[in-house]
Amino acid sequence: EKRAQAEAQVLLDEKKAAQDEILRLTLVASADAAGMDAVAFKAQQEGISLLEAEKAIEEENKSRPVTEGAIVTVEEEFEASIAEAKRRVELEKQQRRDAIEAKGKDEAAREAWLSKREDAVTSPRTKARRKLLRLLYKATRRQNQGYVICEWGCGQWCVIGREKTFHEKESCAKRIMPCLLGCGCRMREEQWLEIPDEEMAFEEPRNRQQIHEQDECPKRLIPCERRCGEFVAADKLEHHMACLCIKRPFPPIRCRLGCGELFAGGAHEILKCEEDRLEHEQEMCPRRMVR
Repeated sequence: EKRAQAEAQVLLDEKKAAQDEILRLTLVASADAAGMDAVAFKAQQEGISLLEAEKAIEEENKSRPVTEGAIVTVEEEFEASIAEAKRRVELEKQQRRDAIEAKGKDEAAREAWLSKREDAVTSPRTKARRKLLRLLYKATRRQNQGYVICEWGCGQWCVIGREKTFHEKESCAKRIMPCLLGCGCRMREEQWLEIPDEEMAFEEPRNRQQIHEQDECPKRLIPCERRCGEFVAADKLEHHMACLCIKRPFPPIRCRLGCGELFAGGAHEILKCEEDRLEHEQEMCPRRMVR
């Protein structure tokens, strides 16, 4: 009896050690996903500061005996634990995916077999009713399993939670997406990626998103027509050319002596025009004062 109790206690200790190891690997994987290193992980687990955790790790490394190979530090153990945790998590995910896929194949084969048997011994009216009932059954079963249909209308079933959120925000072809340049135009992703017929004649056809961003969007950047070197949004080009462009024309300045000579150019040449007018008035104007 004592021997049986001892063996039972050993089994319980081994089971507890295995559970503790799984918990540790899970915590390590979470720490790695959060971008934590060995020092931050130890500080969080033991509730101490980063400086105290770093000193504790250094003391542990010093106290470890030297083996025939290199000294295994706490950091190396942490990296090894991360690799093991990642491998275990990926293995569990793959096993769950395989189980779900196998179950789905079994149910699909059973439904196909039942449908074939039912369709062979029924009238067209009953066949249509049974087909509708099978669709309702599939929808109800998926809802009971935690699946919901995509709200954008693509027809895909997603698990409620992270998968549904990711699908509707990142991957659904029917989700509404705004123009990346910020003009306010909104279309479905499948419409953005559609290639018009007139583009098929080119070697590298463009989709609607590329056409919009390159040729149509009022927020696309285009060079100033006066070649001042600035790139301006298409809807602000007129304001730029009228008020901001350094090469915009300014009202011509006249000779102050009254000969009628005009000096004009771009805004960047206003000082040069003023110098030319001064030189003209001093050296070339027929109305200048001379001795």
